[in-house]
Amino acid sequence: MPPGNELMQFITQILGWGGFIRVDGSLYQWMGGAFNNSRFNSLAGMMATVDDITVTPTRTIYLLAAGPMRFNFTFLSPIEPEDLALQSFPFGYVYVDATSSDGNVHNVQVYSDLSGEWLSEVSGDTINWDTTISSSMVFHSAQRMASDKLATTSMAHDGILYHATLARSDMTWQTGQDYALRAWFLTQGNLNRTKDNNFREINDNWPVFAFAKDLGTINSTSQPVVWAIGYARAPVVRYSVTSEELQPYWTTRYRRIDDGIQAFLEDFPDAKSRAESLDDKILSEARKVSVDYANLVSLSARQTFGGVETAVSSNGTALMFMKDVGTSGYLLEPLLEYQQSPNYPNNYAAPDLGNNYPIAQGGPANLLQSIEDSGSMLIMVWAHARFSGDQSLLNTYYNTLKKWSDYLISTNAFASSGYQDAEGLTATNLTNLALKGIIGVRAMAEISHTVRRSDDAVKYQNQAATWIKQWEQSANVNGHLVSSYNSGGSWDWTMLTAATANDASTRDSLLRGVYEKAVDNTLFAPFPSTYNIQDGKVVTGQASPAQGAAFGLLAMSIDHKLAGIPTVGSQEKAVANLSIGAQLGIGMGVASLVLMVLVFLLWWRQRRHTQAWCPSREWFRESSDVPGNGPELAEYRIEPYTTQKAQLQHQYNAAYTSRKRYEFDPDLLRQTREQADLELTYRAEEDVAIRAAHTRSGSLSSSARGHADDTQSLRDTVDHLRRTILELQSRVYGPPPSYRAGSPLSSNR
Repeated sequence: MPPGNELMQFITQILGWGGFIRVDGSLYQWMGGAFNNSRFNSLAGMMATVDDITVTPTRTIYLLAAGPMRFNFTFLSPIEPEDLALQSFPFGYVYVDATSSDGNVHNVQVYSDLSGEWLSEVSGDTINWDTTISSSMVFHSAQRMASDKLATTSMAHDGILYHATLARSDMTWQTGQDYALRAWFLTQGNLNRTKDNNFREINDNWPVFAFAKDLGTINSTSQPVVWAIGYARAPVVRYSVTSEELQPYWTTRYRRIDDGIQAFLEDFPDAKSRAESLDDKILSEARKVSVDYANLVSLSARQTFGGVETAVSSNGTALMFMKDVGTSGYLLEPLLEYQQSPNYPNNYAAPDLGNNYPIAQGGPANLLQSIEDSGSMLIMVWAHARFSGDQSLLNTYYNTLKKWSDYLISTNAFASSGYQDAEGLTATNLTNLALKGIIGVRAMAEISHTVRRSDDAVKYQNQAATWIKQWEQSANVNGHLVSSYNSGGSWDWTMLTAATANDASTRDSLLRGVYEKAVDNTLFAPFPSTYNIQDGKVVTGQASPAQGAAFGLLAMSIDHKLAGIPTVGSQEKAVANLSIGAQLGIGMGVASLVLMVLVFLLWWRQRRHTQAWCPSREWFRESSDVPGNGPELAEYRIEPYTTQKAQLQHQYNAAYTSRKRYEFDPDLLRQTREQADLELTYRAEEDVAIRAAHTRSGSLSSSARGHADDTQSLRDTVDHLRRTILELQSRVYGPPPSYRAGSPLSSNR
């Protein structure tokens, strides 16, 4: 809900948040519904006036008027594609700037509190709390007394709520009854710096955890008031494949939550700068499509990333999980690892890791959606490899991927009957479902070609080409695609269709429909992914990360790093073009959910980095697996860093160098392994070319062959040593997370 005379809510759950302003003794409310309580009538408080609201991918900005002062209240949820530890840290900022509207100075104080309603949807639950004070910061923490590990209903039950700020002489704090603290601030302009240790039920005199800031007599603020709000859990996921409870990824950088909160507060100026830069880049690209599209991207970005949880295993592997509100899904590596384990016996893909998140223990197979899930996973794995250049998943899980593709062929995915698509629709010959199966098989052809399984590549390529020809004839009725073959009365589309639409008016029409629903408050729900087009009621996907589909149009600008199978005939071109559309998420299943998170990270990193890992331009021109550096990439340019941005990035990098003593860096390890693999591949192909040249000009002499063999042996040994060194360089040694004493959420110093 916006600031004003309304209670904060998540779907239907009230999240108690009180916010007040004093200007020259006059009282204003900027957050919550406290002034609806008759006990405040005698104070003659007023509502601050909302003059403007701006939403960007990382921020929601409210411009409020409170008497002669104007306030900028900004809610910043950092999106950190450059830093996985920061991205996984479950905190956001609220910051406040103020300026006089009449040119005069005024005496100003501001206040914020959070209630126990953030901890449970059951107001009768008992909670406890504490306030941690140091020379540099103060933070409140609160949790359910009966904290059930890894338990959820509509809310998590095993986390700790945090409300934090930097320690300043003009900052005061207090915990206690909501009315008592709020009334004291409204009459006195400060708080008492005291703790209420009477732990109780959430609705028993409604305990709150508050901060107040005296800005003094000012014309404008010289620096913003900053509060940090977070909800942290540890562990975050129970993962059945490795039989361990995974810690949040931020624990690779911060041994305790105190350290993370301190760094988060101190990092605010740089975090704000990074967020503004990210907003500018995303919106500048999105506005090239339309204003509506820029607005949709702004609405969906935080919703997408807020639904993704990044964990770390005991061996330092980063794994991402997703609790989707209303549809399906987790991200790639855990799914693949589980389905290649003995725990999963089926020859088709699973839809997810079970229905009991955050306990990722797998679940019963869904035969009805076996075509949907198998096609989605094949498409997603190939899309990830093609756009990232990372072939590790293709090699590690090739047999599992092949098994899924063979299942699609044996089931006849083109003419399936009795199976369901991602939306749960069941009909004979579903167009979208058939297309998912066809492109899944084609994706397997690309995978086989990339890992040099040529016989498999030809098999799957031919099958997909045959099916796509039949599909084009059956699915096109009177110029549009139908939901079921040869049924002109049925049709289906999602927002992702706009990403592949060649006609701008069609694309804009699709975007406009989604935008109009997103801003329609008549049937309130947090930006649902699916709704009834007749009455506008929500079908599923409230606050779902499936809204990452909005990034589909930006995904079109990503350059792929693996070329795949060259297209020759018209049918080959047709299925290849459709594969691109599928990689943008045709159907709102697992593939689209995963891809939109990856698409954003890949798109952002492409705009920030050159392709420095390329060992040889000549090799790229000659390779069939990696795109050349030819005319098709000639227009690609890296946006230059300004001196100021470069300096900020340098300061940011330097600030965290000392904090990485206990971090195992899997991203750096993967990159160095890839670089070594690429260089070895280059040398191997170079040797093949040399031998081929010698063969054409005549056989090598025995002495020459012996010399070549010795040289190759020595080269192999050196390459092995170099790869070992690269791997060692990617590690920074220290005790692994499993050896750390106590929980990372412990505040013991």
